[in-house]
Amino acid sequence: MFLGTDNRYSSSKFQTVLWFTLVISAYIAIVSHRIAAAGWTYVGGVDIPPNLLILSGISVLTFAAAKAITTGKVEGKPDMKTSASAPRATDLITDDNNRTDLGDFQMVAITILAVIIYAISAVEFMEHIEFRRVVTMPDVDATMLSIFGLGQAAYLGKKAAGEG
Repeated sequence: MFLGTDNRYSSSKFQTVLWFTLVISAYIAIVSHRIAAAGWTYVGGVDIPPNLLILSGISVLTFAAAKAITTGKVEGKPDMKTSASAPRATDLITDDNNRTDLGDFQMVAITILAVIIYAISAVEFMEHIEFRRVVTMPDVDATMLSIFGLGQAAYLGKKAAGEG
């Protein structure tokens, strides 16, 4: 799920899969916890808050835009992106010439930070969950949303301006 067509791990795919997996896992865990503790009458009834939806949308938008940018640059230039012999974890933070790339590093680091913070929030939420008909998942604060958005924007900006 993380591999690009050049046999390298894709930073944009990585952050999208990581964030989606966390959000869907938290949702399923909260619904399951409600059912286990209070029965089937509590199936569903879990809302996703606005900032969490926005952050998830930014993640998907970054993936789609990165794909479009790369495809547009490589089209008609078959030698522009050569395939790697094997994928490596460092692909997530390096460019095609194996040099550390600030845009990739920043996006991956911010994504991992956001995932850790949100995972902790979700676990704490489940420890103190109130059994009401409808509950709202923990939200992402405005600071984390801003940092995440800026990291994604920086990544896309360097991808659009760079060579590949």
